[in-house]
Amino acid sequence: MTETAHLHLPLIEASQAQKHVTHNEALQILDAVIQIAVQDRNRTTPPSSPAEGVRHVVAAGAGGAWAGQDQAIATWQGGAWLFLAPNAGWCVWSAADAALLAFDGAVWRSLQSLDNLPHLGVNTTADASNRLSVKTNTALLAAIAAAEAGSGDVRLQLSKESAARTASVVFSDNYSGRAEFGLVGSDAFKLKVSADGAAWVEAFTIDPASGNLALPRGLTLSGVVAPPQLAANQNDYAPAGLASAAVLQLASDAARSLSGLSGGAEGRVIVLINVGGQPITLLDDGAASAAANRFALGAAIAMLPRQAVTLRYDGTAARWQALAGGASYALSYGAAQALSATQQARARANAGVPNRNYLINPSGEIAQSAIGSQADASYDFDQWLTLTQAAAVSVSSVADAENGTPFMMRSLQAGAAAQRFGRLQWLERLFCRELRGQPVVLSARVRSSVAATLRYAIVEWTGTPDAIAKDVVNDWSSASLTAGGFFTAAYTTVVGTGATALAANVLSDIAPLTGTVSSAMNNLAVLFWTDAAQPQNVTLDIAKVKLERGGVPTPFVAPRWNAVLADCLRYYAKTYATGVAPGTPYAGGGLQHVVEAASNYASLPTWHFPVEMRAAPSVTLYSQATGATGQIFNMTAVADVSGVVNGISSKSCSPNVNNVLVGGTSGLIAHLTVSARL
Repeated sequence: MTETAHLHLPLIEASQAQKHVTHNEALQILDAVIQIAVQDRNRTTPPSSPAEGVRHVVAAGAGGAWAGQDQAIATWQGGAWLFLAPNAGWCVWSAADAALLAFDGAVWRSLQSLDNLPHLGVNTTADASNRLSVKTNTALLAAIAAAEAGSGDVRLQLSKESAARTASVVFSDNYSGRAEFGLVGSDAFKLKVSADGAAWVEAFTIDPASGNLALPRGLTLSGVVAPPQLAANQNDYAPAGLASAAVLQLASDAARSLSGLSGGAEGRVIVLINVGGQPITLLDDGAASAAANRFALGAAIAMLPRQAVTLRYDGTAARWQALAGGASYALSYGAAQALSATQQARARANAGVPNRNYLINPSGEIAQSAIGSQADASYDFDQWLTLTQAAAVSVSSVADAENGTPFMMRSLQAGAAAQRFGRLQWLERLFCRELRGQPVVLSARVRSSVAATLRYAIVEWTGTPDAIAKDVVNDWSSASLTAGGFFTAAYTTVVGTGATALAANVLSDIAPLTGTVSSAMNNLAVLFWTDAAQPQNVTLDIAKVKLERGGVPTPFVAPRWNAVLADCLRYYAKTYATGVAPGTPYAGGGLQHVVEAASNYASLPTWHFPVEMRAAPSVTLYSQATGATGQIFNMTAVADVSGVVNGISSKSCSPNVNNVLVGGTSGLIAHLTVSARL
């Protein structure tokens, strides 16, 4: 044996000469190995000017004077490199890494790395089931800051083998499970709870595809606040405890109103419950409250006794919006004050109809004027205008197209040359200005006799209120659906456009169209048109058109026929029966004239309009016997509380007519139409 087994120190042979040489060599090895610290462990070639006694771990792939010495300890001794082959278990300190290394028989490993440990216990014992066990009162995982070359983030990842497996966190009471959340048995995020660690109840599930939250069990709202009884109408309502309330139990001494509620924050949900015996009304966009505290409801909501309203705050619109509950009037509070008593009564009668439709005559139920051949930008069904690219189209009504759709408006392309066509409705400023700055959505039920693409749009008028250009199409063939392209440029803003591909003769719902109305809007319109020019005899049917506030369309609720008629009479009224077109000879009752002996004029008695007209109307006179149009020489205004506008009362009129029409015969009957359309 010539050297030691572990440090490979040379042994002095018996009777060896020069024993001091061997002894000194052993001391050099001991000096190199004992309390060993190397400069580094990543070099493959030696430094150019090594200091006496310097040590390095030779990295794999070494060359030059270190060739063939991979993983050895190289030390510079007496002007030459001495190589020490390590045994498994040798330990060194690497100054470059500030790490303690151990040789495992093949490579040097850092003792600061705990890779491939069979298990690890911190202040407790780990085992094969719990390979990592920690017993502590607190634990901390902190991010490596960006200033420390980290990302500043910290994440704890639990990765399971497959979708059917579980990756979760369990909370226990003395090692008996009480709550578990994570991917439990699927890729849906779940929260489960248990009272005994054996029976588990699923509290909620979040679908991974849609993000929708499902609550298989009941939802309990805590934070119930019961403010003092309301003794007056409230603006910017802020009762004590509102900041932490989920439920406000309200009561009032009489019929009271709230124009606004403080405490709004993005996404906050609060439930208002009327626990008293008097109605409490939430006013729509009530100006008496600060803008950020107001309600954006589409209509005033009346909370009757024992009724509730759920509100959510929209941080973008800075308004409280109703999710459900209460009785919603058909008109906003502000708009209702400008209506006649008859119309206000009708609005109250419509209480409970959800998600107000801002359009009038949505399926063409009412057609007081003649329909048939319609030129471009001409009224047919009340409040609806025909649009054509060139020639007139033929308009008719379709009855009972399907169950639940008793009326549809049909346009037939009657021209020999192919053309585009459609229809349009403008909204009066009084009834749409509350939509300024609000999201809106358009829906409808449609059908085409051929496979075709139907286009539709929501368009604003920013010019003089109610002085709209009826036809907003600038260039039917333009593919640019912008103001100045397809649409007219002057005072026109496009809120949004949409398209739906229709199969031939199949009733379909359009893909909902959403957009946000600008604060400059004075009038609002919806229009539908065929994307491509259609040949002769192609028909387009439209019904159940609904424009509502919000971003998601709600089911169409058909208005009562007489309520639709009342809406239409504000713009167009006649003494003819509803189903008889003006100018048609008609045997029903009309207005009898009295011949004036001193002139060739006949005076008709005063006719009171069914509802107050939008503006001073234009009047047309017809003979009941022949349908011929007569000449009105002058109009006598009848004084009333509204005063007289342009010589015609806004509530009634008494025309003097040409004697040619009445034929000088006392008692001859005539008919009138009055129009105050946009």
